[in-house]
Amino acid sequence: MTRTILLIMVLAAVAVSLGAGPTSLTLGDISFDLSVQADKRVNEYSYPDLVFTPSRQDWPDSTVIVFSSPELDLKVKVSPVNSYLSQAWFFDVRADFKQETWLHELILTMDNLQAPVSAELKGVRAIQSRDPSLNRTIGPFMDKAVEFSNGDERFWIVASGYAGCEGVEGLSANQIVLYDYRAHFFRQFDQVTRLNSLLRNAMYKQAGDSHRWGFLLFSEKPLLLDINRWPGDRKAALCISNDADDESLNRLKAVFEGSNNPANPRYYTKGFFARNIPISTTIFGVNQPALGDMWNLIHANGNRIGWHTYTMQEDPPGSNEQAILHDLAHLNIRCWIDHSVPFNPEDIAYNGLYPDSLQFVGDVINQSNIDYIWPGDTPHTNPFNAYDEAWRLPHRVYEATSLTKPVWFFGRTRCEVWEYHGIYNPLSMKYMMTPDNLDALIAARGLHIAYTHLCQWQSDTVYSF
Repeated sequence: MTRTILLIMVLAAVAVSLGAGPTSLTLGDISFDLSVQADKRVNEYSYPDLVFTPSRQDWPDSTVIVFSSPELDLKVKVSPVNSYLSQAWFFDVRADFKQETWLHELILTMDNLQAPVSAELKGVRAIQSRDPSLNRTIGPFMDKAVEFSNGDERFWIVASGYAGCEGVEGLSANQIVLYDYRAHFFRQFDQVTRLNSLLRNAMYKQAGDSHRWGFLLFSEKPLLLDINRWPGDRKAALCISNDADDESLNRLKAVFEGSNNPANPRYYTKGFFARNIPISTTIFGVNQPALGDMWNLIHANGNRIGWHTYTMQEDPPGSNEQAILHDLAHLNIRCWIDHSVPFNPEDIAYNGLYPDSLQFVGDVINQSNIDYIWPGDTPHTNPFNAYDEAWRLPHRVYEATSLTKPVWFFGRTRCEVWEYHGIYNPLSMKYMMTPDNLDALIAARGLHIAYTHLCQWQSDTVYSF
C-alpha cells in the first residue's frame, strides 16, 4: 500500500492532466506548454526554421518529451528532485544530431494562454531584494536565476550553481536559451567584399554528435547565492592587452620600467612594474633578437605574453611553428591576437583556420599552449563592459573545426592608443579610462578587456598616458 501511494505521488509530480497535449507539463501548481524555436544556416545567408514533431513518454520517475526534426532529436527529460529544501524538477536536455547541421539558434519556450509565463525578477540580487530595478540580462558567465510568473503562481528557473546545471546560455521573457548565435560571434574575411563579413557563429555538428544542457525548475524560492566571480574582494576586472605594432626596446622599457634610463627618477618608481599592474602584451616573433631579453623580463614580472603573428606581413613558412613551439616556448604563450587583416594571411580571421591554405596555423595552435584567440575584427559597437555583449566574453566557435582542442575566442574594447596626442581621440586610453566608466564597471561587477597599443608612435612630442 505504501509503495502504491509513493508511486502516485511521483507521477503527480511530473505527469500532466488527462487530455493535455504531448508538450504540456504540470509541475505542482505550475503549468505550461513546452515548445522549441530553432533555425540553422544554409549556405551563407539563408536561415530556415527547423520544424519539430513532438512525442511523449511518461514513466514512474520522469516524463520525456522528444522534439524530432530531420536535423536532430531534442530530448527533454523532466524528473522530480527531492534533495533540496524547495521542491524542484531537473530538466535534462540532449540534442542528438541526425545530419550535418549548422545550428544558429535553439530556444525552449514556456507558453500558457490562460496564465502567461513571464520573467519578473532576473538575477540573484533582484530576486533576493524583490527589486525589479536590479534586473539584468542573464547570459554567459553569470549566475543564471530568474523568477517567473505563471498567472498568479511563481516559479524559479536556475541554470547554474547546482549539480547538473550547465550549458544554458540565457534566460529571458518565457525562454530558456540553449544556443544563441549572438554569444558566439565570429566573422571571417571575405576576399570578394574585402571585409570581415562571413559569419561563423553557428553550432556545427555532424551526424552522430550530441550536446546536452541541464537546469532546475523550483516551485518554491530556492537557496540562491550571490557569488562574486572575481578573486578575493575584487568587484570588477580590467584587463589591458597590448598589440605589438611598432614596439621598440626604449618604449617598452619606459612603459614597464618607468624609463629607459636607470638614472631617471622614474626608473622603477613609475611604470607597470613599479605599480604592480600585470598586463597581456603581444610580440612579433621576428623581433626576438632585439627584444627577447625584454620579453623575458616582462614575463618574469608576472605579465602574459601573447602572439601577434611572426611578422607584420605574410609570415615565412614554418616561422610560427618554430617560434611558438620551440624558440619562445619558455614564454608560455596562451593567447593569439590577429594582426592587421588581411595583410597577415596567417590571421585566424583570414586563412589561419583553413587546412588547405599555405598560411594554415591551426595545427600549430593545436600543439601549443594557446587557449584564447582574438580574431582581427572590431565591430562598430564598443561597450566598456564586455558583459554588455555576450560574444565579447570567452566563447567557443564551433565552426573552427580545424582546432582540435578547446580554444576560447573573445572580443576587446577599443582603447586604440596609449599615447596622448594633444587632440581629441575618443577611442584612446585617455578618453576611455574615465572615473565614470570605471565606477559603472565596478557597480556592474563587470569585465573590461582593453585593446590598445603601447608603442604606436616613437616621438618625443608624444607622451604616454
